[in-house]
Amino acid sequence: MQIVRAASAVALYSRRVADSFDSKLEVLEAELRRYFGETCPTLVARWQAAITGLAPPFLRELAGRLQELDEVTQEISRQLRVALCPVAQGGSTEPVVNQALASLEHLNDIAESMLRRLDELLTAA
Repeated sequence: MQIVRAASAVALYSRRVADSFDSKLEVLEAELRRYFGETCPTLVARWQAAITGLAPPFLRELAGRLQELDEVTQEISRQLRVALCPVAQGGSTEPVVNQALASLEHLNDIAESMLRRLDELLTAA
């Protein structure tokens, strides 16, 4: 009887872990959709206004921020390729998904900071 209870407890724990991992994948998917569906188009529109409306010194400042955004984007892209690849021999992708989520949050922070600065500069111009 105790073996049956222990097996049930292990099965329940395994389902919770799987559900937790599935939830993380859903969050990752939602964040990627938000970033590419909302944040990127907004950045593009603000940059188009900045390119035509700001003086070169401000554009140079923004270029540095754009470089940082590019570097973080490349790192996240690498992490996502690893996280979304099938894992050989039953290895876990959860740590990679966790890192990808943290990196995507960092990317969103950089993008939001850039949007705020673009808005400041465009409003002042």
